[in-house]
Amino acid sequence: MLEKGAEFDQVVQLLSRTLENQELVNPTGEAVLSVISEYARSWSLLQGYDELSLGVLTAKQVDMQALNLEDAIEAISQ
Repeated sequence: MLEKGAEFDQVVQLLSRTLENQELVNPTGEAVLSVISEYARSWSLLQGYDELSLGVLTAKQVDMQALNLEDAIEAISQ
């Protein structure tokens, strides 16, 4: 499963660099690519969960913090 996630992340990074280098993306597109890049690992983990193929994960996301209930409620209300 992690191999699929790593491949997905590499494809997203390659696409992002290619579009930016060729100036084929506007600011909205850059924002979309940024969101996709930032959440690619989460999506691959969800896919692994759905496929019941999650193993023991040793890699950690940089600067990951626990979600605070009050912050979540405030973000939802905004």
